[in-house]
Amino acid sequence: MKILVVHGPNLNLFGRREPHIYGTTTLDEINAKLKVLAKDLKVSLAILQSNHEGALIDFFHKHIDSAAGAIINPGGLTQYSVSLDHLPRRERHRARDGLALLHRGPATGDEGRARRYEEVVGRLSKRRL
Repeated sequence: MKILVVHGPNLNLFGRREPHIYGTTTLDEINAKLKVLAKDLKVSLAILQSNHEGALIDFFHKHIDSAAGAIINPGGLTQYSVSLDHLPRRERHRARDGLALLHRGPATGDEGRARRYEEVVGRLSKRRL
């Protein structure tokens, strides 16, 4: 089973950007720990970090027929959008973050990421693909 791990904009700065807030663990260290966990769970990973939304979409398209699921930390993609009007005043569905519907609680730090990864792999392995 292959799981995609997608790191969005600015996450390449883990360990450098505001370490008093985000910690000192680098993205390479996070990925190394995920690879160890993947080996223990007998799954493969395809990992990408990009600061460009199109590259993230292309990555999903590339693996559309071969991945069982994905773990994504969208970084700044959930916090900012460009709009000429105030979206929450328009259609109701625009007032909320679509990814928040998939959110299963915080997964911060190494332990949180590992726990979330195990949950996703467990759910996918029980599902018929």
